[in-house]
Amino acid sequence: MGEIDRPKRLKTLVETHAEFCEHWLPSWRGLLVEKITAAELKSWNETMCAVTVQQLEQTYGPELSTLPWLPRKRLLIGLEVLTAFESWEREHLLPAAAAHAVWIDVIDRMLPPNPQMVESTIHLVTMQAR
Repeated sequence: MGEIDRPKRLKTLVETHAEFCEHWLPSWRGLLVEKITAAELKSWNETMCAVTVQQLEQTYGPELSTLPWLPRKRLLIGLEVLTAFESWEREHLLPAAAAHAVWIDVIDRMLPPNPQMVESTIHLVTMQAR
C-alpha cells in the first residue's frame, strides 16, 4: 500500500477499531466491575492488545518497515495505548466523527513517512529537474 492510500488506511483502521471498541467496551467494563481474578483480567487484556498490535502492524506495515526494531516496538506500544479501550471510552466525550478525526490526526503524526512515497517524490523531483 502506498502513501496515497495512507489517508484511506487511517480512516478505515480508525472506523474499524472504533466499532471493535464499541462492541467490546461493555465486556471490558464488565470485567472491571466483576470479581474476576487478576490473572483472568491480565489474560483478556493481553489478548486484546495482541489483536490490536497485529492489526496496526498489518495496516501500517510500509511505514513501520522503515524503523529499526526498538523504535518500531515503541511506536507500536504507543499506537496500542492510544487506541486502547480506555482511550476510546474517553473519546465518547466527543461526537463520533470528531473522535475519529482525533485518532486519525494523532496516528498520522506518529507514523514515519511511507518509503514508497519517498521514492515516488524523489523520482518526481528528478524527472522535473531534467
